[in-house]
Amino acid sequence: GQALQNIANALYYQRDFPTALKSYEARLAIEREIENEEGIANALLGIGTIQYSTYDYSAALKAYRDALAIQEKLNDEVLIGTTLISTGNVLYLQGDFEGAIADYRRSEALKRKNHDIAGAANALEGLGRVYFAQGDYAAALGAFNGVLQEWRRFKATARQALVLQHVGETHFRLGNNDQARAAFEESRKDFESVKDIGSAGRVLQSGAVNELVLGRFPAAQKAYTVSITLCTSAKDDECIARA
Repeated sequence: GQALQNIANALYYQRDFPTALKSYEARLAIEREIENEEGIANALLGIGTIQYSTYDYSAALKAYRDALAIQEKLNDEVLIGTTLISTGNVLYLQGDFEGAIADYRRSEALKRKNHDIAGAANALEGLGRVYFAQGDYAAALGAFNGVLQEWRRFKATARQALVLQHVGETHFRLGNNDQARAAFEESRKDFESVKDIGSAGRVLQSGAVNELVLGRFPAAQKAYTVSITLCTSAKDDECIARA
């Protein structure tokens, strides 16, 4: 069973989703036959992840919740916290914001209880995305700033860059244009430092919109021009077209 799980994990990272799904399903059958509940839960999580990656959100939610029920029975708080992030992600995409908030909040509490600060940051970032989607920008900014502090502490530059982008977008919605500019600029530098040139180009486009709102047209044009250069280097045609 574990060998099948390892094979499935490798196939998933190779983005061979159909073959990975078959391997996870084969492990699930084996684990059910020997009544290994931990193995059943792990196989279900793998199946759910494939379904999530292929946009089959309803099926993914069922798989995640079936795994969660087993984890609850085993009282495995660490894994429960992780699975709740997955269910929160699906609920967020399905527009069930109240359900997503409940799962993210419980996950954050469990992660902090078990001293998994990175996991707690992931849950808090999910909360920020939900608050932003609801238009509660003050709450979203509070969540994103909390996540940013954690990623800075871990020196996780790539994650920091993404959260800074969220911070900039939230400040923009709040009309805090100077703060938005600073966040976008820091995000761009961080993306460039980890060689994520395409994301750096996209952040520049967000910064350009911020400059347009302020009537700073030369600055906006410069940002779009540099964005085209970066996105061309990243061979990101959609990003080039937007710029």
